[in-house]
Amino acid sequence: MRQFSLLFAFAMAFVGLQAQSDSTQLSFQRFMAQVSTNHPLTMQANLRNDIAEAELLGGRAGFEPRIDAGISQKYFDDKTYYDYQAVGLTVPTWFGIELNGGYQINNGVFLNPEANVPSAGLWDAGLSVNLTRGLIFDERRATLQQAKLFQDAALFQQQQMLNEVFKNAAKAYWNWFKSHY
Repeated sequence: MRQFSLLFAFAMAFVGLQAQSDSTQLSFQRFMAQVSTNHPLTMQANLRNDIAEAELLGGRAGFEPRIDAGISQKYFDDKTYYDYQAVGLTVPTWFGIELNGGYQINNGVFLNPEANVPSAGLWDAGLSVNLTRGLIFDERRATLQQAKLFQDAALFQQQQMLNEVFKNAAKAYWNWFKSHY
């Protein structure tokens, strides 16, 4: 039965190619091109791929450097009680280590003694390693890995949806073709 249906489909395709000389008829290739560009499910399948790419971009964002800044000030009776200013840069790495550096300058009449820094400010640099959690596999890497898996799954779902749409469209076209002739 399967061989017969394949033979029938090829015979109909051959007859269809011969009958396609009339420009008012819709050829199978033109029909499938219209389905691929205008069918709502093909558009939805293409959106799945866009969503997966956005998820991957979001996963990669966890590895982008961060700049932090903060100011805390208090003024009263024309006096600077305290003025804390700090800026820092944190660069996360794939290996779970964060490189960081910063600069702070603090002054004021009632400055907390532990916040005393030289008058020119204080530079700092270092690295952070979490020894108890996240050294082998942290949240940033897990998010990125999950986004990559989501992208692979989305591509598979997209292909599955497109195959189903094209199968149903081809079946509808050949049923119409058979009924027409």
